[in-house]
Amino acid sequence: MSRRPFMRETPLEKLFKYRGVILVVSVPVMLILLVVGMMPRSTMHEDMQVELDTPRSFGASSPSPFRYAVVFDAGSTGSRVHIFRFKKGASGLDLVDDTFEQLKPGLSSFAENPTEGANSLVPLLTKAMETVPKADQKSTSIEVRATAGLRLLPGSKAEDLLSSVRSLLGTYPFAFEDASVSIMDGADEGAFQWVTTNYLLGKMGSTPSQMSAAVDLGGGSVQMAYALSQKQAAAAPKGYVRTLRGGGATYHVYVHSYLGYGLMAARAAVLDAGDKEAHPCLPEGEFPAYAYAGKSYTAAAAEGGDGQKVVYVSSYFFDRAEQSGIIKAGSIGDKFTLKAFKDAAKKACGVTSVSEIAMQFPGLEEAHAPYFCMDLMYCHTLLEQGFSLLPTSDLNLVKRIKYHGDEVEAAWPLGAAINSLA
Repeated sequence: MSRRPFMRETPLEKLFKYRGVILVVSVPVMLILLVVGMMPRSTMHEDMQVELDTPRSFGASSPSPFRYAVVFDAGSTGSRVHIFRFKKGASGLDLVDDTFEQLKPGLSSFAENPTEGANSLVPLLTKAMETVPKADQKSTSIEVRATAGLRLLPGSKAEDLLSSVRSLLGTYPFAFEDASVSIMDGADEGAFQWVTTNYLLGKMGSTPSQMSAAVDLGGGSVQMAYALSQKQAAAAPKGYVRTLRGGGATYHVYVHSYLGYGLMAARAAVLDAGDKEAHPCLPEGEFPAYAYAGKSYTAAAAEGGDGQKVVYVSSYFFDRAEQSGIIKAGSIGDKFTLKAFKDAAKKACGVTSVSEIAMQFPGLEEAHAPYFCMDLMYCHTLLEQGFSLLPTSDLNLVKRIKYHGDEVEAAWPLGAAINSLA
């Protein structure tokens, strides 16, 4: 599918006409459209060549029939560790299980104390030591990939945090190099998410039109990735396409990361763009200032392609859908429509106080309640206006995907693990 313009002309009143409250709703939508409309065009990156079929050695040779990979996702809102176990076979590596643990806050919250930030990972490292057999630890790769939260820190704060993490990992027995700890390029994050999604769906080896697109809404950035035909890839400007190989096939994948357009970053942008004394996106009630990337935002409520036919959206898209009732609580995923997010936003934006939001949406964390209306409108606007998805698109919310009878988290670390062992 050819790339569509990122913003298209749509009359504003088509977004939210409900209960006749045009003034209350139109101003928030204009703010969010302003934020989405400022999304930058894709920047240039070198093509990434990734082999997904043939195992390679990493460190000392392991006597066990399994291979392990430890991947840390150092996101903007928390740190997570995945300990993947693969079975070695003639055709490559087959995922057996994924041991997962997470904690909050994220590394970026320790911008002023990098040593404390590194030490925040110790409980997760302890989990990795307990999970990987001692005999396999020296041959097990470990990597810490920070995402958008650290990319947004000013000056040397991000590198100071990463340096402290490298010093900590050097005290553990896993296969480790300084390059194993880095701020991951957003486009690579999107590519690994695409690999994870299609690997777990059993689609590796299929044609581009049979593959699924992946949209991952993080705290600091959002990624879109989908397969192109060879003809479409040849016509694309250099740097817009990643070349991935898996399942005996070669894929040309359009992938781009939009830094600053994750859900938490978007909150900050919308709050900063609105009236600080009477912000139309906030309910009435007392709540603390919103803090993000080292800055505080204070506001008060107002008075009164071929591979893009099937789309899997994840992370904060899933969380807000579950909290708003678009999908059932505890579900691993389900189909949805763009209208479902629109209707959920209407419902949340019609609630006038924080306390009432907490009552109507009991699964919502207290800290997110003041911004629930804003979050849902952003999810809807980003998908419809930002990515130009159509009401007829095959849209799927996903948290985990069943693979060989087990539920595996549909997140980029699996794609990174496959890449590290491929």
